[in-house]
This record gives sequence, structure tokens and C-alpha cells, in this order.
Amino acid sequence: MHFTIVIPTRERAETLKYTLETCVAQNYDQLEILVSDNVSADETRNIVHSINDKRIRYISTGQRLSMAENFEFALSQVKPGFVITIGDDDGLPAGAISKACQIAKDARVKSITTERAQYDWPGMSPKRENQILFSTRDGCELRETKKYYPKVLNGWKSYYQIPLLYHCYFSTEILDLIKAKSARLFNSQQIDIYSSMLLGGLVNTYAHSFDPLVINGSSVKSNGAQHFGQVKDTTEVKKWQVENNIPLRAPFVFAKSIRYLILESYLQAQEVLPELSSYRFDLKGIFLNALAELELSSNLSDKDVVISVAKRMGVSISEHDIQIIIRALLQKLNRYANRALHLLDTVVIDCAEHGVTDINGASQLMDSFKTADDSKSCSLLQQIRLAMHRR
Repeated sequence: MHFTIVIPTRERAETLKYTLETCVAQNYDQLEILVSDNVSADETRNIVHSINDKRIRYISTGQRLSMAENFEFALSQVKPGFVITIGDDDGLPAGAISKACQIAKDARVKSITTERAQYDWPGMSPKRENQILFSTRDGCELRETKKYYPKVLNGWKSYYQIPLLYHCYFSTEILDLIKAKSARLFNSQQIDIYSSMLLGGLVNTYAHSFDPLVINGSSVKSNGAQHFGQVKDTTEVKKWQVENNIPLRAPFVFAKSIRYLILESYLQAQEVLPELSSYRFDLKGIFLNALAELELSSNLSDKDVVISVAKRMGVSISEHDIQIIIRALLQKLNRYANRALHLLDTVVIDCAEHGVTDINGASQLMDSFKTADDSKSCSLLQQIRLAMHRR
């Protein structure tokens, strides 16, 4: 089975080098590592060519494109088979491609979602920087999209729990299905969220891996980290704003709430796939969950934006609505309950203690822990200390 790792990139040579190292470490021959360079002005091309692996293919967009257009361009170049798209500061755990291949064959599915390991690059929050967090659970389960999609849409589950075109393994047959319905893959600014909403109408069943098959990297240049206020630098956001050519669906205005943006993406996806209207959702509940999310993340300045958009969509909410506080408390309790439930099968490693400062080294530490069961690297007391520090 042929696999393609797609890495759209632009001027992040300092992290891309280590992302590629996690990819070439995959012991899988039928693999292509496709780097789509959006006319970088740094050492990106040289970095890619310096890694001597015949499975790497470097392509250039030829002219500066928006992020969505770069993703579109890259995905138009893949060969038939399975694909995973990752960012240029993300990575893959050891053996991820082989494991995904086995799941695809055994479960006979066209999409595999996965729990994600989390690596925060140096320069991120002092509580999290240069740490890798991952689950030690194994195995996978077969899921029906219709059972999970409403939970995502209504703001109670992560959109990474359903199929999408980012950090998810999917068959190129899914790309063909989208192209048969739409002139482009992405019709919303939030390309990861939008694709999760769209695939809800195209994928009926999928496999979910409890063993992490991708490492989400957060760095100071991450668009997500800059968009949602995890870092103060907004350089990438400003570039994105200039180049973005997909407006938000009226009456939406950008706000730092995933739950709110899921609704916008759902409405955009529904225009491509009218059958998505069969999913039931609580409009007011979604806005309340979005406001609760903003309350928890202290992005209070965006609350007025969400309340205004809700009003324009016929939903009346007061900034002091008691339900916002109740839902914020429920979200917080759910977060802590999940952490407590998985404390014994979730590991946090402080990479600095092992002389590691990049995602490839973090991936190796993760593999070392899982294969050697190195209990002295992470005692229970240390795990509790790190988990409490990260909250």
C-alpha cells in the first residue's frame, strides 16, 4: 500500500528539518514524503535537499499562495493510496506509517483518526515548552461517523475525533469524492475544521487509533498558536490575513473559539453537501459552549463578537448568562476528569532533562519509553507534578 506524507511549508526551515527526520525514520518503503514549498525565502530548499532519502520529493508552488491554496496544490500531487498531511513543525512517532497500514488493511477503512502526541517546542509556554505528552494505550476501534459528528458539532468532542484532511490518515478516494462535489477541497478559512465537517457527509465508518500515530507540534511560528493567543508573536497571522482568499461565511467574524468556528465550517460544508443538514444541533447551545470556551481561555474580548453573531443568527444571549458559567464549569470538570481517567496511561517527558530540544529527539524519547518501558524516566509522582504544572 502506497503512503504519502504531505508537508506544506513556508519559511520554517528551523523546524522542518526535524519534522523531516521523523518522516525518514519511518521503516516503510512504499512511502513518499512530499514537501510543498510555498516560495520560501529561507533555507527550506537546501534543508530538504540535504536529507539524503530517495522517498523525499520537493515541489514548489512557483508563486506565493495562501495556506489553503498550498494545501490544495500539495494534495493535487499525491499518488493513489493513503495520505497524511502534517505541519512543518509536527512529526510522526516511530513506526506510525506501518501501524496505519496494518489498521487500514485489518479494518478495511478509508480513514484512520488517531490520538495525537503533543510536543511544545522551546519558546512556548514555560509550563509546557520542550515537553512531549503522549498516550501509552494500544489498539484501535471501528467507529460510525454519525455517532461522533453531532458531539463535535455541538461542542462536546474534539474535531480530531472524526475524519479530516489533517493529522488523519485517509485514502485518496476521499479526495476524489470531494472533487466530485466541489471545485476545491477547502471552502472555509479553517481548513482542518472545515474538512472534518465536510468528511462527516462522505465517510460512514472509520478506525480510531488509541496509539498516537502523529505528533502535534506547537511552535512560536505555528498559525494555530498565534491565532488563538498561545504566543504573543502575530507575524504569521498577519501574513495569513493578507494572503487568505476565503472569507468567513456571513455573519461570522473571527473569534478565538474552536466551537464557534466549527459552526461556521459546518454551514460552509452544508452548502457543498446538503445532506449534512440531517445532523441535528442546538444553535444556542453551540454559542453558549463557545462563550464558555472563551471564558476558560480568558479570551474575553472575543465574547462580544460571538454574542453579536449569535444575535444576527436569531439567538439572544446575555454576556452574564448563567448558562455560560455552568457550561464553562462542565468543560473544566470534563477536562480534569479526562486527565484523571488517563493519568496512568498518559506520559509527559521533560525533553530538556534528556538533552533534547526538537521534535525528532522527542519522538525518539517517546519510542524509547514505549519500547523499553523505562519507568525511571517517568515516575508516577513526576507525572502528577508535570500534569499539574501543565494545567
